[in-house]
Amino acid sequence: MGRLALSLAGWIALTAVAVADEVSTGAETLPLKVTVTGAGGTPAAGVEVYANAFPPRQTPSATTDSEGLVTLNIAPKQVSGLTVYADDGQNMGQVQLPWTQELPESLKPVSIELAPARTMKVRVVDESGTPVGDATVLLQSSFRDVFRGTTDQQGRAALRVPHSAPRQTIVAMKPGLGLDYFAFTYPGMPKTDPNLLPPTHDEPIELVLNGSREVIVEVVDQDGNPLAGAKVYPWLYLKPDKGADLNLSGMPEFQYTTDDSGRCTFEVPADLSRVTTIWARMEGYSATERANYDPKSLEPIVQATLVQMVSLSGKVALPEGVQGSDITINIAGDGHGFDNFRQQSVAANDDGSFEVLVSRNMYYQLVAGDNKQWASPGVNLVVLDQDLDGVRLRLVPATRVHGRAQMATTGEPVSNSRLRLNQKTINSYYELPDSEKIPNPTDSRLAISPGLGEWTQTDAEGKFEFFVGPGSYYLSGLEMVERPSFVVGGETEKEVLVQVTPRQFEKDRIVKGRVLLAGAAQQPVAAARVFSYPLDGFSGQHIRAVGDAEGWFETRLIGGPHYLHASATVDGKRHAGIARITPDDEIYEVSIAPAAKLIGRFIDEELDVPLENRKIRCAIHIEYPDGISTEAFGGSATTDEHGNFEIDGLVVGRTYRLTVTVEVDADGSGRSFGYAGEVTPTKPGTFEQEFHGSALDFPPTFTPIGQ
Repeated sequence: MGRLALSLAGWIALTAVAVADEVSTGAETLPLKVTVTGAGGTPAAGVEVYANAFPPRQTPSATTDSEGLVTLNIAPKQVSGLTVYADDGQNMGQVQLPWTQELPESLKPVSIELAPARTMKVRVVDESGTPVGDATVLLQSSFRDVFRGTTDQQGRAALRVPHSAPRQTIVAMKPGLGLDYFAFTYPGMPKTDPNLLPPTHDEPIELVLNGSREVIVEVVDQDGNPLAGAKVYPWLYLKPDKGADLNLSGMPEFQYTTDDSGRCTFEVPADLSRVTTIWARMEGYSATERANYDPKSLEPIVQATLVQMVSLSGKVALPEGVQGSDITINIAGDGHGFDNFRQQSVAANDDGSFEVLVSRNMYYQLVAGDNKQWASPGVNLVVLDQDLDGVRLRLVPATRVHGRAQMATTGEPVSNSRLRLNQKTINSYYELPDSEKIPNPTDSRLAISPGLGEWTQTDAEGKFEFFVGPGSYYLSGLEMVERPSFVVGGETEKEVLVQVTPRQFEKDRIVKGRVLLAGAAQQPVAAARVFSYPLDGFSGQHIRAVGDAEGWFETRLIGGPHYLHASATVDGKRHAGIARITPDDEIYEVSIAPAAKLIGRFIDEELDVPLENRKIRCAIHIEYPDGISTEAFGGSATTDEHGNFEIDGLVVGRTYRLTVTVEVDADGSGRSFGYAGEVTPTKPGTFEQEFHGSALDFPPTFTPIGQ
């Protein structure tokens, strides 16, 4: 990377070709008028124009006329997140349409100004440094668009992309040789890992194909029967020293189809450093658990189970004069698994009847309305293993929930900002009689809440409005002093004031942090890994970063106090430390010192025999408001046949709670835990402690490493 001082001459110039897996034409489209101009605003004739939507789909390209004008036909469902490109062979430009939940009735004209394209030079080699010809090169931009081409026999390629296109990852691959990539720091985002390329990076990039492994994915139904024609794709690849995942969603190069035996075969990088989720999709089916490929496993076959969906049908009672085709039913569901039933919309038939396929054994919420005059109260119901008919939704005059989002400190409007209205369902499932609840054979402790909601955007004056039926609601999406929560009971209007905190406009601020060695010298620590947990439960995302050679890292401004944990190996020894940081800190600083190592033994207190094959988690317990808590930092291990386990990297002086995993997800990660005891290391180095528990309380859930 950065080692090649080569001119553009001799490189293959790759046209910026976008993904084209679904083409929209005909009467089901909307005209989008595009004006393309060159330097000084002069009309640009003969320019190719095409558009991509999310997930990546391409419309047919068209060429501008003598006045720089062209019209593209866009399907309404493709409008949200649409990116329009213009390319005259040397200059390029782009414009993106806003994200929206609603299907538009028309599209506003857009303009694109051409500018010299950015040229990215790439060289692809194998492990020995030999150039690799005919390798596929991909540049991913904002998850939506992919620019692609092929290397020459010297392993070189040059990609042309608009200067304004944010670069996400640059990828090279070839069957039998492997895949490599580099990730870029997104413009305006913190550089959380020294291996990330800056957004301004323009030097040649070298990608090394260092081997691949063959993976077989077998897709079956709930009865174990193979499913032919299922669509399969890996989700996230993570290779060592890359700083970020490679997200494969939407790239046709990584999408596969099962054969008559329900299998498909593809290659993955030989040096993946983390478990990769494999998604399987088939119309009329859904997954109850995630399928995962573990690079540490010697088993080449990954099995993905898809369960046939069931029908949920019913009817909306229509007031006089209301057409059923004007009514939309929104539905969302949740169950005991890791993935929920994402919110979907279905149009009612003329008589108000509707039908939608849903996942089995989930708790659903439905509402209906026309987003203006009519809306229904929410209906909550459980769908088990069979079709459910007879659902009734009753339309009533909608209540206009409106208000203004303003700064709590100044009263100034918060304009053009996204705001979400949410249905309250967090406790409704648990109020059902046990006989009416979803079967829970694994005793899952995941909360069940469908999460039905609706987004809007405030106008220039900070005003917003929703049209809803009777029910309990709350607003989210902005950094508020207090989250508005209210009940709608059929009134014509309800006004809500949203008080926004200054953090709404500060949360994107980049803050530097540093990891230092404890002691008078305060020496910087290279390549330290940092991770944080909020102490109030409501102060934004965790900090997750890797420090550079001088101990520095970057992150977003936190919204409240956090515990910041850092760890690194110094002179061959594990070091760790924890610091309390706040939004007022100019630098998020943490010192690390030699760590402690727990050598433990787990004994069945009733039978006085070792408890083997138990996954032990050692972590710091953090209490949040309202009785909520979490476990942070520490580590985990699995007991051997003697009940022994070891956990390294504990911070001296901190109290750790030990728990035993009693339930795991499909990828082996813990889902529920039982308390086993506490430890507080008093000095660096190893210390021993024995723990006692019952095999009845802590049943084995885990296959030990090596078996």
